[in-house]
Amino acid sequence: MAQSRSYIQQFFEGIRDERRTSANTATRIGTAFLMLLEYIAAIDYPYLRKDTDDTAEGHITFLQGITAHLQSLFEGLSFSDILESDGATSGFDGQGITMTAGDGKIQADALEIRGWMRVAKLVYNMIQVMEQDYQFTGGADIERVELNQDGTLTLHIHKEKEGRHVSFADFDILMGKVDENTGSGGSYEYYTSWTRVCENGVTLNDGMTPDTVRVEMWEDNRVPGGRNFPPKAMMTVAKRGNTRNAARQSFWELSTTDQRITYYWHVDQPVLRADNYALCLGILPDILDAAGILPGDIRDKSMPSLYVNTIFYEHAHHIYYPSRVVKEDRGEWVATPTAAYTGMGGTYDGVQYVQGQTISEPYHCESFSRNMWLTYRLSPAHTSLTDEQLLQKMRKEWHVDLETSRVWHYGALWECLVEGTTEEPGFSSDWTMVSGLQARMDFIFDRGTLVWVDDVTLMAEARILIGTSDVTDDVLQKAAQGSLNMSWAWERLSGEGAVKTAADELWQPTIESGHPNVLLIDHRLNTPGRRQDCGPLWESLMRVVYRCTVGISGAEPVSGEIGLG
Repeated sequence: MAQSRSYIQQFFEGIRDERRTSANTATRIGTAFLMLLEYIAAIDYPYLRKDTDDTAEGHITFLQGITAHLQSLFEGLSFSDILESDGATSGFDGQGITMTAGDGKIQADALEIRGWMRVAKLVYNMIQVMEQDYQFTGGADIERVELNQDGTLTLHIHKEKEGRHVSFADFDILMGKVDENTGSGGSYEYYTSWTRVCENGVTLNDGMTPDTVRVEMWEDNRVPGGRNFPPKAMMTVAKRGNTRNAARQSFWELSTTDQRITYYWHVDQPVLRADNYALCLGILPDILDAAGILPGDIRDKSMPSLYVNTIFYEHAHHIYYPSRVVKEDRGEWVATPTAAYTGMGGTYDGVQYVQGQTISEPYHCESFSRNMWLTYRLSPAHTSLTDEQLLQKMRKEWHVDLETSRVWHYGALWECLVEGTTEEPGFSSDWTMVSGLQARMDFIFDRGTLVWVDDVTLMAEARILIGTSDVTDDVLQKAAQGSLNMSWAWERLSGEGAVKTAADELWQPTIESGHPNVLLIDHRLNTPGRRQDCGPLWESLMRVVYRCTVGISGAEPVSGEIGLG
């Protein structure tokens, strides 16, 4: 068993300090070195070895970096728990890079793959969003492009696994897109490449050797946009028809750009014709209108439609789309809104109406405007209809627009939620703010919030703002008149970290008479007749927070805080 380090050191010191003649014999010196060699070779030797496998029980810091002479930095690297970058934290809200050995998880802020990525299962975070266009057809990924002497191009196709081959055939029309940032300087590439497969142009290779496809470029005047671009490495190309083989001239496309699902057939060139659209579901393409196929004069082009050659069905039910809801800007809010009548003259409910007269026009929520209703009601063509019959036809058959009113008030835009409301926006749940700043609270002081610790005398006034307007005086006046229910509450938070203490629960704020939005703060130690509004911890913490909350009937509470210290 190896001797301890302290024993060996004491033995060597005894040799060093020996004064007797011939006392340090060769045997004694040899014994010391043998003990040292045995200690170095021991498994519990405290220093790292560089000539054999070893284990470091403490944290090691390499100030000048570390170089591993391996094929890969991570080849031969093993760890039993977690490998992480400096300052890294795990989780979706973490930062840096962490690698966990137990479940094989790597967490990072971004992952950039220069080659290919293959996963057994790809899991999205709840919502899956698809953008741009998706082709349901044959496709392939280009590893590299080779220019041939005859001007054709050879596409070397990436293989995901052995035995899988490209599905292209002679005379296929291929389309690929480039849509990417090309560098940190903000340069950007966006273009489309159109090629066609040459005769006997597809070569299938064994193993993992890439298949090759020999193609030629389409002329600029034969492609959409009038200009063609060559294919490049990393591009995905899709089959978009065939110039000769009718069996290969069909494919599906899901386009979020065009807002439709389309089945194409008879596609024998890059530029599509009207006869190439076999089925469309969604917003129909303009090319069908231009070809005179669709009845454009009776069709709403903004509505999704089904265009198809043949339909087989057992039951058919004729229904009506609901009327469209239009958000009508009615300008500045007024208590008694009106409008000019634009319909024909006549009598309704005992009232005579003439074109151009001012009529009452309430604010609406998904309802016909009064002007619109009277226009249809007083039309001679509708005299045989009851009010209910007329409403049904306006809603279902004629698709007359319904109105939801929007108004401007206090510098903000509001939308009506209750039909015919007479409530004022800002203080009623009958309205919701569409744009602008929500109601908030601000404060004004008779002096600044930097105060003397031993002598605090301050008046703080809370002000309510909606949009860009200060509405404090308005709401206080309405509350005094009884037309608006509201309440004011003041709290003190004097504990460390702005928390409420037991003393704060007992604190009674001093409010200026007749002004519930004005707080009077008075604090002085050991002075008769002076309050201690800053709390018992004021002298030690030198920080206190006051919170004001105002409740308004039909509206969300508004609150704000004052910090002294």
